[in-house]
Amino acid sequence: MQIEELPYRAKPEILHRICKLTRARDIVTKGEVYDNIEENEKTIRRTLAYAVQLGFLEQDGEAFELTSRGAGISYANSFSGNEAVIESFREAIAEFQPYREALMRTYLEDQQTTIKDIPAIPQSVLKRNLSISTDNDVEDREVNVLIKTAEAASLGEYRAGRRGYETRLVISDGYGEYLDELVEQYDLPKEERNSQLSDESVTGDENTVEQSKEEAEDLVDVDISSNQLQLSLEIPLQNKSPNEVAEIVKQIQDIV
Repeated sequence: MQIEELPYRAKPEILHRICKLTRARDIVTKGEVYDNIEENEKTIRRTLAYAVQLGFLEQDGEAFELTSRGAGISYANSFSGNEAVIESFREAIAEFQPYREALMRTYLEDQQTTIKDIPAIPQSVLKRNLSISTDNDVEDREVNVLIKTAEAASLGEYRAGRRGYETRLVISDGYGEYLDELVEQYDLPKEERNSQLSDESVTGDENTVEQSKEEAEDLVDVDISSNQLQLSLEIPLQNKSPNEVAEIVKQIQDIV
């Protein structure tokens, strides 16, 4: 997937405050947000862009208004631990392809680790998987927003790196259950699934190889009634992997 720019320097808790302000005014301009939210202007600007990308706000030039998702969290009095906020951010992750695929790939390939005896996903792992999802180089600050978004969705806790440890997502009890739901509802890109299927065919079990040997013997009809050796072959290749076809050919050569 090609994406122009991933969110960075955005803060989910500031997004919540922006949504509450927007509900009070129906429509807000960027200038009004700057005037009413006590935060660095760069952070507010990047959080507004993040809110649009994750479906909390709609933008029309300099004006912003709430989507249904943004309206949902605008009524939440608190940010941390609020069920409406958690569900809204989980929906946002599911619909934002780079975040969804990066987390799914991390989960399916069991790339979590243990840091200080606590299950966690290092920043470097998420960075690599975000790069695959976007087909672009990814910066640490972009990964950090993914981790903070996962924290807002109650999938874990953002833990800044220090004393030789990476910045990471310390995963919560609800992480696995949520990722199971994503895996049931969404697929990774087709080329990745094909690659996984190819790997599985190369490492086929012994029963499949033995079956190929038996089929090879059945397929060869040898006519030696004259001085010429004639072979008549009928090889059904439906549902055969490249590995199985190669094994059949090899067994035919051995029989002849």
